[in-house]
Amino acid sequence: MKIYMELYNKDKTYISPNGQYLTPESMLATHPAINDLVHIVRTDSTGKIMFEFDSLAHYRLSEDIPDSVSDDQAVQLVAEIRQAQLGTPIPTSAEERIAAALEYQNLML
Repeated sequence: MKIYMELYNKDKTYISPNGQYLTPESMLATHPAINDLVHIVRTDSTGKIMFEFDSLAHYRLSEDIPDSVSDDQAVQLVAEIRQAQLGTPIPTSAEERIAAALEYQNLML
C-alpha cells in the first residue's frame, strides 16, 4: 500500500471514507484553525478521499522535521516516514513468541 499525502487545499472538496463530502465550508466549521495553520491530508492516489487530516506543525514535531525544511518537502518526508513504518513489523521478544506458542498449544489440547 502506498501512502499519499498533500498539503490541504482550502478550495478543494474531499470525500471522507464513509462517503461524506468535506466541503471547504464544512471543514472550516469543524476545524477553524485551517485559516491559521498549514495542514496535511493523507489521501488516495486520486487526491479525492481524505483519510487523515492534521496540522503540519504536529507532523514536524512528531517526526523531528526542522522548520528550515519547506512545507512541500516536509509533506514528502512525512509520506516517506509513514511508508517506511508500514513495512516495519512490530518486534517481539523470544519470550513473547514462546508464550504465544504455549498458549496456542494449550488451546489445541
